[in-house]
Amino acid sequence: MYFHGGAFVVGSVNLMDAVARELTHATGAVVVSVDYRLAPEHPFPAGLDDCHHVATWVLANASRLGVPAASTFLAGESAGGNLATALTLRLRDEGVQNVTGQVLIYPCTDGPRRPYSSREQFGHSDWVWDTYGGGRDLSDEPYALPLRADSLQGLPPALVLLAGCDALRDEGRAYAERLRAEGVETEEYCYAGQPHGSVNYGLPAAASAYERIADWVSRHTPPRTGVGAEGPERH
Repeated sequence: MYFHGGAFVVGSVNLMDAVARELTHATGAVVVSVDYRLAPEHPFPAGLDDCHHVATWVLANASRLGVPAASTFLAGESAGGNLATALTLRLRDEGVQNVTGQVLIYPCTDGPRRPYSSREQFGHSDWVWDTYGGGRDLSDEPYALPLRADSLQGLPPALVLLAGCDALRDEGRAYAERLRAEGVETEEYCYAGQPHGSVNYGLPAAASAYERIADWVSRHTPPRTGVGAEGPERH
């Protein structure tokens, strides 16, 4: 499942269709590109609730998509990376065990008023969180700010891809560090010189990022057995 970016206020499955298609081409996976309600008309947790609804349906109906439920990855970039990891936390808390991994592309993981040097270097505005929260303080909402969750233990393996010239670089790095510290298998890569949105914009690091995602997903996909083990045809 792929969740598009857009600071929680813009973006759509149509606008980010290229990323979903490239994920399909790179991995050979069935990619479900998820649309969700946007702020300010629909502040937190409306968008996350939509993603949760889709994930619940996909996990329950994976066979209709030609894939086993135990080979499900949650992926997203920027705000979509936030939704992917927040949803992973929420599903863990609900006792859902069949999420195979999370692919987080320059995710936003922490809220405003935190002193990260990358924010000072490349600029950061609190309006994103003010808008997403609908005027509410989200500081105590781990499903909005995953880095502030009490525990990250028991989460599935994570691949965290960062951009070197990105305001979100350091909070993404902090999230990866905390995942590792709490026993979650985590691989982290930072593409030097790349700005926020580099994958979506098709900048030079994008091809390498897709190759890395494909390799990581392949290494973490459980082997299939039985009828239909060859999986869906690649397109």
